[in-house]
Amino acid sequence: LQALVVCASRVDGEECNLRLQVYGTICELVNFSAQDTLPIVGEFSNAILGKLESTLTVEPTKLSTDDRRIHTDLQSHLCSVLQAVIRRVKDAVADMADRLMS
Repeated sequence: LQALVVCASRVDGEECNLRLQVYGTICELVNFSAQDTLPIVGEFSNAILGKLESTLTVEPTKLSTDDRRIHTDLQSHLCSVLQAVIRRVKDAVADMADRLMS
């Protein structure tokens, strides 16, 4: 999972839909993760949530049109991953509920 996040953070992530494909792959890995890997998936949600929180501090009006599109796409991908994690490991993210809602 960590290697995929690094791959999604590449500067050329928008070329050939790399970022879209990486986050789609992360969602599939989460959806079909084995029972013994669920604690890892739960911990991974903290990293994804932190990444999403960091995108919320960016002032979108200061971005160019292309950068704004990339920024909103990234937020959308991160929300998709969080949704997959929540569906898969409901109990592991219960302690993060307040953080998720704010």
